Amino acid sequence: MVVAWGGPDLELRLSTSANASLANGNPQPKLPGFDHFMMTTFSPLCWAIPSNSNFDPKDAQGQLVLAEAAVLQKAIYAKTGQAYLTYLRDMELSGMGMDSGTIEEYLRALCNFDTKEFQRFFQNLVQRSTR
Repeated sequence: MVVAWGGPDLELRLSTSANASLANGNPQPKLPGFDHFMMTTFSPLCWAIPSNSNFDPKDAQGQLVLAEAAVLQKAIYAKTGQAYLTYLRDMELSGMGMDSGTIEEYLRALCNFDTKEFQRFFQNLVQRSTR
């Protein structure tokens, strides 16, 4: 759904001054409001699943789920850019009680890592938080 209804990927470029990726343009979902829906409905699922007490992030199936959740987050970022980063920083991650240093580390990884690197980062972050 994100790929089909999220509209075109935004042009993401690396900002040398802030060492972060910036999105050029505004989200253009094929369904009006779908950009907001992705952020407020799909993104929280990436955190709800690993927070379930029955979820084992070290299990092979658990690692597969985390890898797919990371891909989903990268896809949302590709469609919404800065709006997603702002949402994560101000609403979702801070609302989960994540400290500001971890939030910034997470946002840098989301922006700057390729999909495989971000999958590993996300899996490690979840595993660290469940210890």
